[in-house]
Amino acid sequence: MAFLFRLVISPLATHGDLTTQAEWGAWMYANGTRGLYDWNQWISGYWPNHPPLISLVYLWAYQFHSFLMMCFSNIGNFIALNRLAPTKFIWFFNFVRWFGEARYENTYFLKGIVLSIKFMMMVADMVLAGIVYYWCRAKRVDWKKYVVAMLFLPFSWYLSAIWGQSDQLSFIFLVLSFVLLNSSKKSWLSPLLFAIAVNLKPTGLILVPLYLWIWYKQRHSIYKLFLGGGLAYVFTIYIVSLFTAKPPLAYLLGEMTTRIFMTIKPLLHTNSFNFWYLVDNNRGILAETKYLFLSATSWGYLFYFFVSLVSFSVVRYKKLESILASVFVSGFGGWLFMANMHERYVYAGLVSLLFLSIYKSKYYKYFVFLSTIFFVNIFWAFPVKTSPFIENAIGFYRLLSLGNIVIYIILVRMILKDFRQKRRGAGCL
Repeated sequence: MAFLFRLVISPLATHGDLTTQAEWGAWMYANGTRGLYDWNQWISGYWPNHPPLISLVYLWAYQFHSFLMMCFSNIGNFIALNRLAPTKFIWFFNFVRWFGEARYENTYFLKGIVLSIKFMMMVADMVLAGIVYYWCRAKRVDWKKYVVAMLFLPFSWYLSAIWGQSDQLSFIFLVLSFVLLNSSKKSWLSPLLFAIAVNLKPTGLILVPLYLWIWYKQRHSIYKLFLGGGLAYVFTIYIVSLFTAKPPLAYLLGEMTTRIFMTIKPLLHTNSFNFWYLVDNNRGILAETKYLFLSATSWGYLFYFFVSLVSFSVVRYKKLESILASVFVSGFGGWLFMANMHERYVYAGLVSLLFLSIYKSKYYKYFVFLSTIFFVNIFWAFPVKTSPFIENAIGFYRLLSLGNIVIYIILVRMILKDFRQKRRGAGCL
């Protein structure tokens, strides 16, 4: 039901990001992957600035579209050749014609291609719901409200089916990499999964300090870290090598990094209902603007330093729920206080809270509150239909930003109370 619902609503809107991604995919479909990041003649005006692995997904969308068109053609031929009342399948032939020929507005991009990109993100939603279901069964917890939350709360289907963002696809590998940190035998696979997540969406890089701290706290050997890191390195270099004939490492650290991270000047925030929205009011202030002798970027790093210390203090040996709590503290807190955060960058911290609530159900209601604010945030950033209220309700959005901060502080206090370590014969840390 959840998947069919997503399929039905997916044609309702197309974000400009998707047509840009479709253009990159079209170039690779026609020319191959090599040279994508060096080509500079783009109709959209945007050079490829996404990591190489997610760029492959845009290519796969074209290949998937071609595969579907072949399947649809075979089904149509079967209906016609076997005289299975073709007139009763007019709806099917009309859909195939639309899927294979309809173009988005006045562009050459097929709507079927755009939906193929969204399709992969919708599948990611289903996979995450499956992981939630498995997790609940393993912990002998009633799975219904957690799976329903993952499948039907607006933040989930709006981000995948309407917008077509890849945060959920990256999060699958990110959360599994942290899960394996709690395993003694399979921890060496964790760096590889983390590398896959970052190659899909580099927002996971914000969790690197926490990741290394958890590795230390779980008492894994340096040998396994180097083994897993070596696998991650080989995987990343191989993916990069598909896009260039130059030495992959030098290209990754040079031209590709420039494309991905240095394409625009950083702002205080980018459509995010976080701390900096209270300061910025969506006026487009640059992140290098100084407040009390420090730039907003520097303040963000300072805030994140203290957030990281809190998340470090939460981690407990062989306590997976403490790892999930620390990911929430770092992931959500980093988004909340660092400058130049897009609205979608909160996804990893937010959904980690859902996983944490499987262990401690008292967190579930807070997840629902925060996910609702997140939905309003992404709807405001990309509304299916706009209105004067949506465009001008600045005071309401500032209230939501304040709500994010207040709920985060409440949750951090709860998490510290739940996971703090008692001293022998003394008080508590």
